[in-house]
Amino acid sequence: MKNLKGTILTFVMILVLLASVSPSGMVEAQAATSVSISKKKATLSVGEKLTLSLKGAKGSITWASSKPKVAKITKSGKVTALKAGKATITAICSDKSYTCKITVVDDSELSAKEIYELCHDGVVEVNAGASLGSGFFIKKKTVVTNYHVIDDATSLTIKTLDDEEYDVLQVLGYSEELDLAILKVDLNGTPIAFNTHGLTMGETTYTIGSSLGLTNTFSNGMISNTSRNFNGVEYIQTNTAISHGNSGGPLINAYGEVIGVTTAFFTEGQNLNLAINISELDKVDTDSPMSVKEFLNRKSKSNSKGNVGGNSKGKSNDGTEPSLDAIFLLGDPDGQSYACAIGIINYSSKPIKIGSSISRAFALVYPSPESDYVAAYPFDEETFEPIDTITIEAGESKTIFFALERPAFIDEDESAVTFVLKYDGVEYFCMTGPSGSSLVVPYQY
Repeated sequence: MKNLKGTILTFVMILVLLASVSPSGMVEAQAATSVSISKKKATLSVGEKLTLSLKGAKGSITWASSKPKVAKITKSGKVTALKAGKATITAICSDKSYTCKITVVDDSELSAKEIYELCHDGVVEVNAGASLGSGFFIKKKTVVTNYHVIDDATSLTIKTLDDEEYDVLQVLGYSEELDLAILKVDLNGTPIAFNTHGLTMGETTYTIGSSLGLTNTFSNGMISNTSRNFNGVEYIQTNTAISHGNSGGPLINAYGEVIGVTTAFFTEGQNLNLAINISELDKVDTDSPMSVKEFLNRKSKSNSKGNVGGNSKGKSNDGTEPSLDAIFLLGDPDGQSYACAIGIINYSSKPIKIGSSISRAFALVYPSPESDYVAAYPFDEETFEPIDTITIEAGESKTIFFALERPAFIDEDESAVTFVLKYDGVEYFCMTGPSGSSLVVPYQY
């Protein structure tokens, strides 16, 4: 009897084993079901749709959006991008959650009215006592402007476009070379978004600022050139109106993003205006902020450069202007030139300094009507080392040698060279040619 029971038990066990063996003779393992969301992150344009799903999910799924006004989602997992921003889509199934990060971008160009409504609250007037310029918020309580606007400040305040005035609390950082300054102010302003669309020749641009002290002046134009590099600083050339008082304001693209800091214009040209590329702001050192008092007292008042800010009238401290003769010396009029020189005689009563100027361009050579300008940088003719600053004393004559950043065709009849000099604390724009005659005018901002 016992043997019979043992035989039956053994037979049953064999049947159980056979039931779990696959036709190939392998025992099948029961794997746990894996659940995952179809996308963990996605970028959508406004109006674009995306359908999400949970792979391997069993049972009901609940969908939700952290910011329904940016990206909404239906019960079936269909996402619709509504406006620029970021949102997190969450799916819940069997008490477990799965997320997808959604970034919504707005690639549609805005009208001029929409640009103004979006950006004007982010623009301020910067009052430095001795000068007046513009600025704009990059985040709450943080304003960007040109360094030359505040260089000779006797006080520092900002004024909003609705005429409310606030104190500047600190100078968070500045760079004379980049002509940029970052200020901490006593106001939670409205930041203007940074450029995410790149730069395109001919694209529409806008400025908002205090042109000639006329607060809240709105102008439009276009990008004339996406990249003008002067002494290592990247500029955007534009025909958008820039006047005294615009210095430090935003150059805005058609998406309501700041692409540059409006900086300078040339009175001897037509609509030749420059804005520092906003990407240069990353180079400003903000590790050593200083109080306004520390900034105002950082240099002796005896070395004050006078009124050279956003509303500079171009007059030196004693009311005089530089008197000089300069001649553009051609190295190879008939071929490719890699260097040039300028001979300068200073007839003024005070020294003239060339280099380390706000314009950041030591010299620009205009080879011929068929080619563009070429930047040139001074060097020591004996050591061949670059020179940062050159001083020409009163009554002194000096030849300055310049290395060209690239080969250029120099025509004896058509070529000219431009440079910016400082005399008695004020900058002047100079242009000369092979004939030796020189144009000297106040450099405008």
